[in-house]
Amino acid sequence: MALGSHAYVEAIGTAVLVVLVLHGLGFVEVYLARQVARTRLTIHARPEAIEEIMDAVRRTGLDIITCTRRQEAGPDAILEVEVRGLRRLHAQVMTALIHHPAVRSVSTGE
Repeated sequence: MALGSHAYVEAIGTAVLVVLVLHGLGFVEVYLARQVARTRLTIHARPEAIEEIMDAVRRTGLDIITCTRRQEAGPDAILEVEVRGLRRLHAQVMTALIHHPAVRSVSTGE
C-alpha cells in the first residue's frame, strides 16, 4: 500500500522493520526451546495413591505427555510418566515426589 501511494521511504522502513522482527523472533524461539525439556520419570509407589501422585505432578505445571502403570511382583505400582515443561519445574516435581509419603522411589533413567 505504501508503494502504491508513492511512500517509498515508509515502505522500505516497514520492510526492514519486519525483517528485523522476524530475525529477532528466531533467537527468541531458540532460547525458549532451550528452556523446555522432556523427562521420563519412573515412580514406585503404593497403588492406592496413584491419583494423588498424578495430581502432585499436575500441580507443578508440567504437561503430562504419557503415563503408563504396571504392577510387578511386590506391593508397589510402577508409573512411567513422561513430562514436558520448563527445566526448573522438573526439579520441583522430583522434590515433590521424593517427599510424598506414598512414593517409595523416583528415578529419571539418566
